[in-house]
Amino acid sequence: MKFQRFQKRQHTFASSELDVSYDRLTTKFELKENGTLVYSVFLGLLPFRRSKLVINDKPATLTIFWMIFWSSKLQNSDGLVVSELLPQRRRKSIGVLAYVVLITTIKISIGLMA
Repeated sequence: MKFQRFQKRQHTFASSELDVSYDRLTTKFELKENGTLVYSVFLGLLPFRRSKLVINDKPATLTIFWMIFWSSKLQNSDGLVVSELLPQRRRKSIGVLAYVVLITTIKISIGLMA
């Protein structure tokens, strides 16, 4: 697997084009609507973010959780939802979590048999 510093994805949300990007080294998360920056934040050490945004002249809620596994969701007042803004990031975090659980289980079982 090749290391990718930037993870990007495009979505269509309420007749707007959304560009989502995440920088893995600096933990910078950006959300752009039709090329205009709507939200930008360094996630840093805070694993949970909930922000109110205005997208397409309607209020929307952006929720990001990244501590154990990645989850990013965008929902507007009409009930439209983008359940995962960066699905590649979520798949990778679930894979890493499964690997850690597997290795920890093997270590514990070896320790109990010794």
